[in-house]
Amino acid sequence: MLWAISAPAQAPPPPSGYNDIQKEMFNKVNEKFGIYSGNVIEVNRDGIIIEIKTIYMNTGLDASDPVERSYQFFERNKDLFQIPDPRKELAVTNVVHKEDGTGVIFIDQVVGSVKVYGGGCYIAFSCINAEIQLTRFYCNGNLGLLSDAHNINPIPTIDSLQAAQIARADSAHFKNATYVSYYGLWIANDYFHGLRPFPDKRTHLVWHLSVKDCTECFIDAHTGEILYVGSTCIQ
Repeated sequence: MLWAISAPAQAPPPPSGYNDIQKEMFNKVNEKFGIYSGNVIEVNRDGIIIEIKTIYMNTGLDASDPVERSYQFFERNKDLFQIPDPRKELAVTNVVHKEDGTGVIFIDQVVGSVKVYGGGCYIAFSCINAEIQLTRFYCNGNLGLLSDAHNINPIPTIDSLQAAQIARADSAHFKNATYVSYYGLWIANDYFHGLRPFPDKRTHLVWHLSVKDCTECFIDAHTGEILYVGSTCIQ
């Protein structure tokens, strides 16, 4: 089946609830790729792209290999994603594709060996008018690909045991916190899942801990600052 593709006379306006940063990125995406029937663009409050979905996206990708085609997409759109070295920072975790070149590429954002917490996205390719076209870019949750993650030093200054000691010593949040386990070392943004802001609303290298009754705690792995404590653990 061939799609009848035609651009509307006027691009759709950004959603009414968007702030100025979101509106600016929304318009950039429209201008960059062109607007076609079935188009969806979602941008989080920080102006980071969460989703682009359309039956045809004017990307001009020409690589035959689907993984190479995905990297080509990010390299040609650094103005939108602000990731200077996609091949270094974006790690392909899974490839599901068919012989005709269609399929889905799953990607994690990684700096050094540290993943972005709650991150990850996928790119879907479909066959439109006998051509392989990128038809969807989608990120997990409301985080998107962090444009500042590459600025974070992925080597912690304090280790996980020191982070646990900091949590145990914080009587303002924890009382008798004798049991601490570890979820891991991450690069985390204040927007992860859009629910739990860090005090300075910035991206950090963090230790993610479970304290007492599986209540999570995020501690800056460079400064030792407690950035977030699960609400059920606050006394």
